[in-house]
Amino acid sequence: MPSRLTDRYDVEGIRFTRKEPNDPMNRDLLNVVDGIRPGGSVYHVLRDIPDDSGDEMTILVDGVTVIHFELARISFKKTRLVGGPPCDIQIETVDDYRRRGGQGKHRIFLDHAVADARRLLAKDVRFPD
Repeated sequence: MPSRLTDRYDVEGIRFTRKEPNDPMNRDLLNVVDGIRPGGSVYHVLRDIPDDSGDEMTILVDGVTVIHFELARISFKKTRLVGGPPCDIQIETVDDYRRRGGQGKHRIFLDHAVADARRLLAKDVRFPD
């Protein structure tokens, strides 16, 4: 049972970084997010709701900014590609998003994603000699 509870809040599966956008979908998504808010390093896909015409996405950028947008997708067999520019873009701070979301599992999941982003960003910080 404890394994299941810890797996529920595992954020490695939703994370990708600028250094490692291995999946072609993540490379496309990185370009889209850079067009909305450039300069991020660590990204977490908090919500990806597929629809017939595209996806509704919620992305956490560097543990401080949350971006919501709709993204048109083109599917070829198992591969999904970006089919156009994002629309219905909303940008908010993680504090506003947390406040609006209330309590519960989604809030705990968000807190784990924010902690993961901060840990990775702190690890990448280089101090001058």
